Amino acid sequence: DTWVGHHGFEIDLADGTLFAHFEGHSLGQGGMQFEYCNTFKSKEALIEYIENQPLSMLEVEGVW
Repeated sequence: DTWVGHHGFEIDLADGTLFAHFEGHSLGQGGMQFEYCNTFKSKEALIEYIENQPLSMLEVEGVW
């Protein structure tokens, strides 16, 4: 399995909000291995980064 998933979540801080980005690498039946990639100042910047990755498909879920 060579699937790579892009995972982001919002972090609320006292002086603002950041958006963390992790890549999830498929381990087959063993689940996923997550790797920290970057932190962004806005959700839009995170989405733009993911959209510019090779063969990316964006599915936004959650309460963003």
